[in-house]
Amino acid sequence: MKKLFYPLILCAAVAAVVGCKKDAGEKTSYKLEVSPRALNFEATGAAAQTVTVTAENVEWEVVKAAEATWVTVTTDEANSTISVSVDDNTAETERTAQIQVAPVANDSVEAKTITVTQAAGNGEGGDGGDEDLSNVTMKLSANNAKFAGAGETVEITVTFEGTDRMLPFTVTPDDPECDWLTIEINEGVIALTAGLNDNTVSRSAMLTVKPESDQIGAKKISVSQEAGAVSKIEPTIFFPLDFRWDETTEKQLMVTLTGLETFVASAVNEDGSACDWVKLRQKHYMEGKYYLYVSVDNNMEEVARTATIILEAGEGEPAATPVELTVTQEAGKKGLSTLTGDEVLPSFATVNVSVTPYVNPDAQTTSPWSFTMYTDGLSMNVWGKYVGTGTLLRFTLQGPSLPFDPDEENYSYTLADGEYKGVPRVAYGEKADPFTFAQGDNGGINASAWVAYYENDAITKQAPLFGSITTKNTGENSYEITFNLTDDLGHTITGSWSGTFSELRELGMREPGGSADDGSVDDDFGDVTPEL
Repeated sequence: MKKLFYPLILCAAVAAVVGCKKDAGEKTSYKLEVSPRALNFEATGAAAQTVTVTAENVEWEVVKAAEATWVTVTTDEANSTISVSVDDNTAETERTAQIQVAPVANDSVEAKTITVTQAAGNGEGGDGGDEDLSNVTMKLSANNAKFAGAGETVEITVTFEGTDRMLPFTVTPDDPECDWLTIEINEGVIALTAGLNDNTVSRSAMLTVKPESDQIGAKKISVSQEAGAVSKIEPTIFFPLDFRWDETTEKQLMVTLTGLETFVASAVNEDGSACDWVKLRQKHYMEGKYYLYVSVDNNMEEVARTATIILEAGEGEPAATPVELTVTQEAGKKGLSTLTGDEVLPSFATVNVSVTPYVNPDAQTTSPWSFTMYTDGLSMNVWGKYVGTGTLLRFTLQGPSLPFDPDEENYSYTLADGEYKGVPRVAYGEKADPFTFAQGDNGGINASAWVAYYENDAITKQAPLFGSITTKNTGENSYEITFNLTDDLGHTITGSWSGTFSELRELGMREPGGSADDGSVDDDFGDVTPEL
């Protein structure tokens, strides 16, 4: 709905029109144009003139200066036009007024100003047309107005020396395209208001204060505004920051910086304390742009939780308004395990092992030994999936670093005797400690120590494994292995195995500085994707 308002406001437009930038991926476009932007009328008998308004996705309204009572504006919504008519001008001076077509609740486009000018009349019937004002002088309390970048209002008082009354006058910008300045006149006080200068440079305008009588000289007011708060942090979220209780995926968003080189990202809980379950890392993409990656720990509590990510300017950077993003995670379970009680491991019929030696073992801390153990009744199909009924156990022991055996057919490697303790899986690029194994986590059976129980090709129960595994070499590729394990619910998983490996596979040398020994099961003895 287009509305016609007559506030006590004389709107003037401003020098540099700053365009609005679209965020990446934004589809909606906005447009507001008027034509023509200047109307000239004869002093008497002038016909109405029409202004065409072109609007795209913008509601608009017409604002007319309250003192411009001689101008009549009528809007035609159906045809998007404005009809402007004027009263006869009986004064001997030309007169001007401004009409603004302004967007309603939309900062994406600027208001457009239409300047209305009417020629001088013959003085017959004019207000004070015969009055001698040649000895009257107009005075301004200031001839300049300076605004901070954030915007403010400055008042300038107008007085007339040589008369005991306030005479009519107008205030207009010399540049009709000046849209950033609002001008109000109230009983001889000019109120100039500038909003935020959302730009990297200052801006200026020149105003003319013109008495209605040509017998009194006009005055100029110089207006300037500093550059505004141009330092910005603008995130673009590609995926909602809503996580499952056991989600391991990092979610990515883009952070665009304006007037800044760096930013700091932190997370806080609802009570404002530091949040340790939200993990953040950033990566520089290009000038002024960073990727921010967000991940979460497992929620082991049976209630949902919420945190706030705060993006702030880096140390030593200009001030910028912090940006807050909400992260949510659904209520968790007590544990990843689906066991209902203690378990004793069965006798494993197949024990496949892979080992990773190195050409330069001194550059490594460990050689991983990946175990895949399963009972009769289970087998691996052509797609690398386990089928049947039985028990599957997978883990990776981090033994001391081993040199590469150049004998390609009869290579020999020995796993060091000792107790291997479960520890959290190391991050990519880091190195594991000897005599450890990656304890069970939400990466599943392909990434850490897990046991899975199958019935008719389907996993019926499973558990991440913690605790210790003890090995003793009894001959070539023969060992005694003792399991003293627990799950994350406190159930014990115990047992032992002795025998000769069904297969010992050499995964090949890894050059120093290559992939991390992160403790994941690194072989092709089958793939398991348990339903956690």
